[in-house]
Amino acid sequence: MNRRTFALYALIVFSLGIGLGVGGAHLLISFGEERSAVQVAGQPALREPAVPPAQQNTPEMVEPASKTQGPEPAPARPEPQTPPEVQSPPQPDAVSRPKPLILPEHEDYKDHQRPLAYEEEPPELVIETAHPPGPEPETLPKPNIALIPKGPVQNWRKNALSLKEVPPGPQIAIVIDDAGVDRRRTSQVIGLTGPMTISFLTYASKLEPLITSAREAGHEIMLHVPMEPGNTKVDPGPKVLATALTDKEIVQRLEWGIQRVPGIIGINNHMGSRFTQDERGMRLVMEVLRRHGLMFLDSRTSTKSVGASTAKLYEVPYATRNVFLDHEPKLEVVQKQLVHLERTARRNGYAVAIGHPRDATIEALAQWLPILAERGFVLVPLSAIVAKREGIPQLAVRLDTN
Repeated sequence: MNRRTFALYALIVFSLGIGLGVGGAHLLISFGEERSAVQVAGQPALREPAVPPAQQNTPEMVEPASKTQGPEPAPARPEPQTPPEVQSPPQPDAVSRPKPLILPEHEDYKDHQRPLAYEEEPPELVIETAHPPGPEPETLPKPNIALIPKGPVQNWRKNALSLKEVPPGPQIAIVIDDAGVDRRRTSQVIGLTGPMTISFLTYASKLEPLITSAREAGHEIMLHVPMEPGNTKVDPGPKVLATALTDKEIVQRLEWGIQRVPGIIGINNHMGSRFTQDERGMRLVMEVLRRHGLMFLDSRTSTKSVGASTAKLYEVPYATRNVFLDHEPKLEVVQKQLVHLERTARRNGYAVAIGHPRDATIEALAQWLPILAERGFVLVPLSAIVAKREGIPQLAVRLDTN
C-alpha cells in the first residue's frame, strides 16, 4: 500500500469517528432532555424540602418533550380545604317581654313604645244585674263625710252632655277607653255615631286635638286611670296607682292625671284588678273625686272590687260596667257581646258597655249604632245613666254654671 492510499483510509476512518461521536452526543443530549421532562411531569425522586400546605402553589403540568413512555405521573395534589365556619349560638332577645293578655293593634308605634296590653281580661264578661255583687257598704268602716271636703261644683254635671230629648226605651251607654294612645283608631272612634263616652289614658300625648274633636262630635269625655293589675306580666303604664305607694303618692298621681285631661265627667280604672280590691287605695281615690265633684265608673276587672261600694260610702256618683265588648278583638265576638248588651238593657232598663279602639270594635259599632233606635234602644252618654241612678232628671243633668 502506498502512502497516498494509506492517507485516504486514515481520513475515512477519522471522519467516521467524528460522525459517531457527534451522533452519540446528540443521542445523549436527547435522552437527557427526555429524562428531565419525565422527571418534571412525574415528580423527581429527589425533592426539595416539603413546603407547608399554606405556602404551596398548585404545580403547573409540563408536557413531556417526547412521547416516550416513562413513569406514571403522580396524581395532582388536593387543594387545601378551608375549615368550616363555626356557627355562633343563637343570641337571646335583647329584651324578654311577656306575652300580653290582649294584643294591641298599634302599627304606628315601635315595639318599645307599645303598651303590653290594652286591658286585663275581666273575670266577668257580662254582668246582667243592675247592681253587681260586691262588699256591702255596711261591711266597710264608714268615713266621716263631714270632714272630707266636697267641691263647690259638681263637675261631672258641668261637663256632661246636654240632652234635648230622651226617647222612651232601654238605655245603653258605650264607653270607649284606652283612647289617645292609638291616635288613628281613636279618631275613627270619634267619627262613629254618638253620643258615646270616650275615656282618654292619662299618659297619652298630644290629647288636646283629639279631645276637642270628640267634644265637637257630640261625645262625652272621661279619664282612664292606670291601676295596679293582679297579673304582674302586664304593664298598666306610667303613673299607675299601686298598693305599695304611700297615700301622698297615690293622691299626687291621680291629681296629675286629672289635670292632664280637662272637662272630664269622671274616671274609670285601666286594669286595676288588684288596686280596686284595696280599700285604702280606693278610699283615697274617692276622696279626690269627691273634692273635684267627679264620678267613678268601675270597669269591674275583679269580682272583689270595692270601687262601687266605696264610691257609695263617699257619696261619689258611680256606675258599673255590665258588658265587656272586645275581650277577643274579633268581629263575631263583638257582635255577640252587643247581643248580650241589648239583653241586659232590656232586663234592667239600662246597661253600660266598655270597648276599645280596635278594628273589630269599630267595625261592629259602625254597623250597630245607626240601627240601635230601630231596635228600640236609646243611646245615651254615661252621665245620663249616672243621673238616672242618682234620681236626677236626665234632661237636667247638665249644670249651666255661667
